[in-house]
Amino acid sequence: MAYIERRKNEGRRRDVKERTMNKFAALDEDITSRYDYEDEEEKALPINRAASRITRGGGISLVRNRQLARQTGGTNRRDNIYQVTVRTQGRGGIAFVAQALAEHVSGFMPFNFNLDNQKNVTFFVLTEEECDSIKMLSRRLSYPPGSSQKLVIYAKQTPAPWEALVMNIKQNIRKVVDSRHNKAANSLDLSEFQHDKLFVQNDLGNLCSLTRNAVMVEVIKIINDKYPDITGISLKNNRLNLLDTAMTLTFAAPQVVELDLSDNQLKSITQLEKFRQWGIERLHLENNPFTADYADGSSYTSAVHDYFPRVSYLDGTVVHCNPYKINADLQRRAGVPYPPVQPGYAPDATLKLMVEQFLVQFFEIYDDPVPSRSRQNLINAYEETATFTHCIQIVPDSRMVPKGDEEAFRQYIRSSHNILHESKWEKYREKLMSVGAMEIAVALSRLPITQHVKDSFVLDFVMITNNLVVFTIRGIFCDGEDVTKANSAEKCYKFFNRTMAVVPKAEGKIAIVNDQLTISPINSERLERYQRLIKKALEAPSDPQPNNLDLNSLSVNNNPQQPGPSGLQNLKMEPVQPTPVQPTPVQPQQAPPSTPNYDVNDPNIREQMIVTFCQQSGMNREWSQKCLEDMKWNYEEAGQAFTQARANIPPEAFQQ
Repeated sequence: MAYIERRKNEGRRRDVKERTMNKFAALDEDITSRYDYEDEEEKALPINRAASRITRGGGISLVRNRQLARQTGGTNRRDNIYQVTVRTQGRGGIAFVAQALAEHVSGFMPFNFNLDNQKNVTFFVLTEEECDSIKMLSRRLSYPPGSSQKLVIYAKQTPAPWEALVMNIKQNIRKVVDSRHNKAANSLDLSEFQHDKLFVQNDLGNLCSLTRNAVMVEVIKIINDKYPDITGISLKNNRLNLLDTAMTLTFAAPQVVELDLSDNQLKSITQLEKFRQWGIERLHLENNPFTADYADGSSYTSAVHDYFPRVSYLDGTVVHCNPYKINADLQRRAGVPYPPVQPGYAPDATLKLMVEQFLVQFFEIYDDPVPSRSRQNLINAYEETATFTHCIQIVPDSRMVPKGDEEAFRQYIRSSHNILHESKWEKYREKLMSVGAMEIAVALSRLPITQHVKDSFVLDFVMITNNLVVFTIRGIFCDGEDVTKANSAEKCYKFFNRTMAVVPKAEGKIAIVNDQLTISPINSERLERYQRLIKKALEAPSDPQPNNLDLNSLSVNNNPQQPGPSGLQNLKMEPVQPTPVQPTPVQPQQAPPSTPNYDVNDPNIREQMIVTFCQQSGMNREWSQKCLEDMKWNYEEAGQAFTQARANIPPEAFQQ
């Protein structure tokens, strides 16, 4: 009966006492019942249902607020905090949002960063004041910084995802944290936290484990209030397997440079990303499960330096810092923007002109209105043993994009060599890979009719040796029925990236030995971003590019002819029989010098050589390391050995 009366009373006008009683009910579970039954004999006024429907949320918000305030008793009780959502839609990510808000909000202390299904960043804050400060930044932050794409921020009150602690436990935690502070060393020892004598004496050990989010939150609040200037912290032997909640320590004590995470249950080194904001110099990670994933100390050290490049003391051993990773970390912390975009890269103007002329003729033939007939002429552009593959994929952050002509899209899908769907075609891969000039010409003829936007092209040279030139051409095109549409605004465009490897021949002849085409549909927003990028690249001053390439060594005509009306005929790109060539070493741009003036015994130097050699040769880590070891860590000799033995290297060497 009392319940029915209380439901009736919810529709009448409430006085000040009733409007504020929930504030105190959250502190004392008994207050709620006394307030609810008081004045229950008062007659309820009629409910204005029309007004209730007009008001936002009606009585639902009232019921919800009461439910939030009446979380009572033991482990089921929750504090009311605030959940903040930053609508980034996959742009920037957690690292950018955390850094941007920390720069604008004083005392910023977020908990439990996460990405929702729409790639938006979510987290919790404890106070209404902090929540309001964050919401004021809505539509004031942009990503990329300085762009017109503003980030929208909104928040809501919600029960905390962790249990509230009773006052007795909070007081004991505060005493233990205070007793563990080392003023002389300016550090805090939280190792084996739940086994502290004070907890054991009061039979609170199991309730005060740092694996409980509520306990970790309470410890972080104490550190933020009393010890924000500590430079060292130990979390040793606390059975931690995730660091999501502990990540807030980087905001509560930002000056930490010494960290002990040994004897925990971290299964992946990626958990260190949560503490990356710290400039750690001394680190202990012993006896965590992920350390067994590394076969040697050099690879383990290199992996740690990916997160903490300043570490010079690791697991009780002095290690050498990686200056390249330190420099990258400094730029990341300083918010240094990426270098200005350039309209492509070419090592030599003559070589660039020759390739551009080739591409103009190539796409003139490729975009012919009758591709089934014209693309047969592209047989003259390919080596007899050349290979061609293509794949199509909708990029993850733009799934809701128009595919354009459905039949054209299905044509690409049927022959798509997409490794993301390897399980669908691994048994008949030979049907998706065209080998030989004739087979490639036939495969190209079967692809949909296209129309490329020449002004969108960007040309980059990837690798150049005496016998091989690799370049990429990327841009925008439309296909299928969109080609015939007169209004460009009605067309659906796609982005393409084409990587070609060509070999120079005598008398200015060139032949493609490998052609890889990647296609992805794009929406209008992505198209506009790409167009702005191209415009910015053309307006930006070009950086000086190297001009030390010996074109004679490439057997390429230094004075290429102008394109003619008959496609590739003027460049004499008809297939020729391959001639024996002298092998040349791999020449990576950032490889160590040929005459080593560095310490090849330095594990960091060796690790850098292995990573670079993997990238340049395409071999996996095991075979790259073996090649370098056989050549006594002489990078140039290893490159020569690889080139000479390339044909005899087994396929498993290239399996990543």
